[in-house]
Amino acid sequence: MKSPQEIEELIESARGWYARGLMCPAELCVREVFDSNPNHADAFHILGEICLKLGLPEQAATAFEKVLEFDAGSESAQENFQIAQERPAPTAFTTPNYLLIKSWGHGFWSDVTHTLACLLISEITGRIPIVHWGRNSAFDDGSDNNAFHLYFDPVSDLTIDDLAGIETLTIYPDKWSKENLREEDLEIWEGKGARLGGILYLNRAETLVVSDFNMSIAELLPWIPESHPMHGQLHDDIGRYLAEKYLSPVVAIRDEVRSFFDTHLAGRSPLAVHIRGLDKQFEVSDLDDKNNAILKALDKKHPEGPIFLLTDDEGWLAKFRDQYGDRVVTTDCERTTGHVGVHNLPLDEGARLGREMMLDTYIALACDKFIGNGLSNVSSMISLLKQWPGDSCELVSRTYFRGLAYGIHIVVEPKLQAHKVFSGNAGSYPDGIIHALERIDASSSPVPDFIDYRDSIDLNRAFQRVADSLNGKRCFEAMMRLQTVNALFIGRPPQQLPTTIQYLNMLIFLAELRRQSGDQHIVLDQMVFVLNSLSRQDQDREMRLKVNALTVAYNEGHMAACENGISACLENYLPEIAAPMAKDARDVLIAMSQEFENQRSYGLLGEIDLAVDQQPRENVTP
Repeated sequence: MKSPQEIEELIESARGWYARGLMCPAELCVREVFDSNPNHADAFHILGEICLKLGLPEQAATAFEKVLEFDAGSESAQENFQIAQERPAPTAFTTPNYLLIKSWGHGFWSDVTHTLACLLISEITGRIPIVHWGRNSAFDDGSDNNAFHLYFDPVSDLTIDDLAGIETLTIYPDKWSKENLREEDLEIWEGKGARLGGILYLNRAETLVVSDFNMSIAELLPWIPESHPMHGQLHDDIGRYLAEKYLSPVVAIRDEVRSFFDTHLAGRSPLAVHIRGLDKQFEVSDLDDKNNAILKALDKKHPEGPIFLLTDDEGWLAKFRDQYGDRVVTTDCERTTGHVGVHNLPLDEGARLGREMMLDTYIALACDKFIGNGLSNVSSMISLLKQWPGDSCELVSRTYFRGLAYGIHIVVEPKLQAHKVFSGNAGSYPDGIIHALERIDASSSPVPDFIDYRDSIDLNRAFQRVADSLNGKRCFEAMMRLQTVNALFIGRPPQQLPTTIQYLNMLIFLAELRRQSGDQHIVLDQMVFVLNSLSRQDQDREMRLKVNALTVAYNEGHMAACENGISACLENYLPEIAAPMAKDARDVLIAMSQEFENQRSYGLLGEIDLAVDQQPRENVTP
């Protein structure tokens, strides 16, 4: 439940987004208010205005009627209610109309859930769906073929090529034309046709609408009309209805699933368990705790019998085999160690990874029980695709799918321009990135707007794109760009990093962006790794970077990382160069000591005092 102050802030945000013509984030703010206060009059008023703007008078009238229930004297609500009643309802199509569903280019099941939401839109609006996952799909086969059909049967008889033959084709959004329908990543994050949510597709007169940005069933729940069979149903029931109707795995995958299950699991009452490792730890800070909770649930629910294990992490596979021996059954799929997700490895074998994802998922669905982590799309999808009886399906966290993806529909404005991103103790724009921007070579090989994991990248150009995003006050976009670059280097040895100092700058920069964007997770393990890898060739810059890094850790409340950073500064101390840095470190540590009452910090303060001027000084005492 949100506090009254938080609700008022959401209302103000909704009004601000509406005033700027951004209906999606405005509506999502209103929905967040309803989660805490389903009878909030101001929220209903804003919702009514959104409905009028979208040409949905019936829904608008319902919203303004709600306002009048709580505030009968509201003249604006009465006036808008009258306007809504007088406006004609959208007319049904008399000729075929179409919805082209493109991949939005992220995880496999993320693209599938986006596709399912679009299929719901097609049913609500009476459009013929055409699913086409192009070259931006991370799970294509490198050709121009429809990657969706590598895994699932077509959802309709039409293809993307059939659309070009329709003479009277009109298209929404207008960034699309007959000639560019196969183009990918076209103004997804920026531009007039960017970040389009589901509500913008509910009342369009164009013969073709194109969706290429993430859509979710959760955001469409309030908009399902009474005439639809899923009106008023729960999220998972709607998802299961759509999956059963549209998601039919291709024959080759169905046959391989059946063959594997019959050979290894049939007649043995197997339990499937999904464990995520690798890069997921940077997204879920307590991932180890959640994985250990899965193990406890497994031991309680399934003390004997076969365990079908889905995991991308070699370390977790080894742990399971050590603990459960030959009870563990797995498919032969790509796994790795370290901190890089399999989908981020430079394998250029997207179709194989997609096939392995399908096999693991559908074998798990054939098992009697399942345990997983709801913060994983794989686990969430397994829980959704089957009506599991009783308590046979257990997720240790609430599934992602039921939440509203508010963040991707908004642009979080940074506090300052790109050259002044850091504020306070964090210092100025990182020297390494400035250096990179100053040395941009116009002849460098181009990189995609969002760097493709499978392409080599020019870091100078990559950093320039980050800076461009910030100068345009697109903080969330800048963070996404930088995370994409960072994913290429997680877990690599120092000699494979672009330059160690430049990489540490990037991590500090990323941490600050995440804080400004409201994301409290930072990649501290990476920071510590790079700090420990720094050469001593440029001691002054090294010390400054270490202080910046530990300051970021302090701002996030990570005491251990602060203390480790301070210790690293002292170990590599050069008096004639690093004294100012030690003073800065002392200021951070004093603040940390006072806030967290950490005893070890006081001892380190004494060490810093000695390091700064070789003279003990009066110190802060506990």
